[in-house]
Amino acid sequence: MKKNIKWIRLAILITSWMTVPLLGKKTFWRFFPAASFITLLLSLESEVSRGRNWWKIKGYKTKGRTLSIPFVYGPFMVGSIWILKWTYGHFFRYLFVNVVMDSFFSFVVSPIVERIGFYRLKKFTRPTIFWNFIIFSLIMYSYQLKMEKNIVSVSENK
Repeated sequence: MKKNIKWIRLAILITSWMTVPLLGKKTFWRFFPAASFITLLLSLESEVSRGRNWWKIKGYKTKGRTLSIPFVYGPFMVGSIWILKWTYGHFFRYLFVNVVMDSFFSFVVSPIVERIGFYRLKKFTRPTIFWNFIIFSLIMYSYQLKMEKNIVSVSENK
């Protein structure tokens, strides 16, 4: 099963990135900085989680490797860009979509991937994952607002 998990993780990463051409180049580059920023924060959280024993990613020995890369840099990052594309500029729509997606991940997908053997929650609970992702989504939206405000002000000063 461990070999299958490695291939499934790789497939998850690649499949996510295969949707990027459907975004369009302009959309991708518009929202990529905010998605990258929040992905970096989630990567840092993943590193902190190893020391704090929040969850355990199965299938690998964890000597100095970030094992959440397929999830964080695949569906999370690309999905963040897609959500911004569909909802940016309509905060309550953005919040609603994130509540739905984060609920789906936390309470439907998470138990399935735990059962398959991708990871096991230890000190984190499913509601903690949900609220964690909601906070990240608010940070990402704020970051995108700030980016767009700075771009407008720079173009006005030219």
